[in-house]
Amino acid sequence: MAARIVKWNLKRYPTGVFFLFGAGRLALVRSQPARAIEFHTRAMAAQTQYRNLHHVSYWEMAIANLALADVRSSAECWKVLEQEATWSKSIYSYGRAVCLLASVQDGESKVGDGDKEKREEALRLMKLVPTLRQKIAGKSIPLEKFVARKARKCIAQNGRLLLPALELSVIFLGIAHAPRRIVEERMLPQVRSALAELKEGAQGYWDDLALARYLEGLCLRYIAFPDPDAVLDPAEVPALSREEAAKDAKACFEAVFKDGEKIELDHHIVYHAHYELGRLLACLGDELEARRHLELVLSGKYLEVGPSGRKGRYSMENALHMRANAAVEALHQKRL
Repeated sequence: MAARIVKWNLKRYPTGVFFLFGAGRLALVRSQPARAIEFHTRAMAAQTQYRNLHHVSYWEMAIANLALADVRSSAECWKVLEQEATWSKSIYSYGRAVCLLASVQDGESKVGDGDKEKREEALRLMKLVPTLRQKIAGKSIPLEKFVARKARKCIAQNGRLLLPALELSVIFLGIAHAPRRIVEERMLPQVRSALAELKEGAQGYWDDLALARYLEGLCLRYIAFPDPDAVLDPAEVPALSREEAAKDAKACFEAVFKDGEKIELDHHIVYHAHYELGRLLACLGDELEARRHLELVLSGKYLEVGPSGRKGRYSMENALHMRANAAVEALHQKRL
């Protein structure tokens, strides 16, 4: 229905900004981020009077570029938002910082492309992130709290974070809306390369291991079962079979649970892994086990205990509860 409405209105109003916004969002939901960027580029060209409408497009393009694993282009979008937009300077600055870090870590930069300057700029932005937080009606913005915590961790680790752009992409559903080819050929190799470089005993080792295993499982899960709204290329044949990818994804999530008690800071990973395993099991037809993992997330139980003892709330808890409730409802209605 949404696609028909957007298509009909774009025929009548080909330069209608809000219809181009809708077309861009629809393309991203269908795992067509490159097409989404085209629509938002057209939306910006359609009018120049209201610059704040351009910021909507820059936000969407930043996420679409993360879905394409194009951190350099995403960094440019975050840069515009950081300099001009006012909704959340904290998130914009963090988005640009992690993309700069990732472009250096993942070899996106060319020789002589200013790696040192990028690292220095990323660290400068990371130091700013916690100071840019704001409150609405006396309440902090959960996503700002998350990025501020990650920024402090980056500074404590001398400018190092594991797969920061990919982690941010997960928060904005970038992996869910990435083309399967990108997940298999770009994202999964990045994760496995980072896993191979981890050294036991290093600072933040168990947190990094849990994050890497979680991201690996997530990539494999979307190779096995792409998002239901994704438009797939019929000629595309993944290197991994559905059964093999699903089996490996399950093993990755279970590895997160096994080492969960050793996590020092990033406790939310365990809860998100339970949620994703629940969705994977639902796709595999194991409704009973899927419901068990989803209800564990909603139960309020401590699913991990770190060195500091029992933990209270964890990062992005309310957002995860909303998604878990929606997943349980979809499971009940046989839509998952």
